This record gives sequence, structure tokens and C-alpha cells, in this order.
Amino acid sequence: MSPKLFIACLEKIFRTIDWTKKGINVNGEKLNHLWFADYIIIISYAVNDIEVILQELDSANRKCGLKMNMRKTKIMARTTRTTKTVY
Repeated sequence: MSPKLFIACLEKIFRTIDWTKKGINVNGEKLNHLWFADYIIIISYAVNDIEVILQELDSANRKCGLKMNMRKTKIMARTTRTTKTVY
């Protein structure tokens, strides 16, 4: 798949999913994801929100013919004392 077509598909997917109540508050707006080249970072205080976001993203991806690579997916959780990376 060409990179431009891939980005167009992802842009469409992210515009159709409503995550306005999930994420962290930044100046009164909810920030729930960031894009860096071919990486997407999902951000939330609640692990449950991240699970829901990933499920919704995977479902929307499959409708467009895309599939998440779970071997490349990493989840990082931070508690007050430690940061853990779960593969």
C-alpha cells in the first residue's frame, strides 16, 4: 500500500471515531492520540479508556482493510512509583 493511501485511510478512521471524552485534559481540550510518522501514541489516565480506544481503532481499521500488528504494539503504564512497559 502506498504511504499516501495509508495515511488517507488512517485520517478517515480517526475522523470517524469519537474519543472526545477520553484522554488527558490539556487547556480544556481532550488529548487522546498523537501521530509521529508511522507511530500512533494513545494517551489516557485510565487504562480502561486505552483498551476501549484500541478496540474501536482495531474495528475501524478492519473496516478499511487494515490490521493492527499486535507484535509491534506496546503499552506503557505509569504508576506513582514506576513505569512499566507491557508487550
